[in-house]
Amino acid sequence: MIFIVLNVFFTYMEYLKNPDSYLFFDNRCFITITIPSICIFIIVKYLFNNKRKIINFISLGIKEIGACTFTTYLLSDLLIELLAKEEIFLNGYLNPLISVIIYQITIFIVGIIISFILRRIPLIKKIL
Repeated sequence: MIFIVLNVFFTYMEYLKNPDSYLFFDNRCFITITIPSICIFIIVKYLFNNKRKIINFISLGIKEIGACTFTTYLLSDLLIELLAKEEIFLNGYLNPLISVIIYQITIFIVGIIISFILRRIPLIKKIL
């Protein structure tokens, strides 16, 4: 994971130096590419060796998120208004596409967290 973050960071730094050659780090022989590839291989191998545990864990997570989506949908307009300043802040420092993606992911995560908390209150759980 660290190598993936480093790879993105160094690619971005190279892009800032010379936007025409930012694919400098896009080479399978570099260690910042090789190590994450090996890690992904090991993770996938582990997942296939422990299928039943992983499938149960994922299905539980999907059920929880699925139960929270309606409330997240209802809260999304409010969260967009409340977090509008953060989107403008991100847009000033990042590529507009990346800032919008981070902004939308933040809205979704905050909505899921609020919904998860509201679902623990018995009276509200009946409504939601």
